[in-house]
Amino acid sequence: MFPKILRIEPHADRTLTVVFEDGREGDVDLRPLISRGGIYTAMNDDAFFFAATTAANRRSVVWPDDQIELGADGLARDLRPTAVSRRSVAVA
Repeated sequence: MFPKILRIEPHADRTLTVVFEDGREGDVDLRPLISRGGIYTAMNDDAFFFAATTAANRRSVVWPDDQIELGADGLARDLRPTAVSRRSVAVA
């Protein structure tokens, strides 16, 4: 079964924080994908990159032109721990 995405947060360094319904959370580095060129070069544009949204079925991340869609399974596979600077710090 494919994981469902609860929330995404794009970052200027071309990483994407992804939070899954099953509790997994982390960052996906999209720079290697962008470096392939082709349709992925559009992600170099800040306005385009930050327009990423979760698809209605919550099983992928999509961009406005619908040419780029990244599946939840691939994002989960490439997930790395969230950068310390991005983690919420609980205050006692």
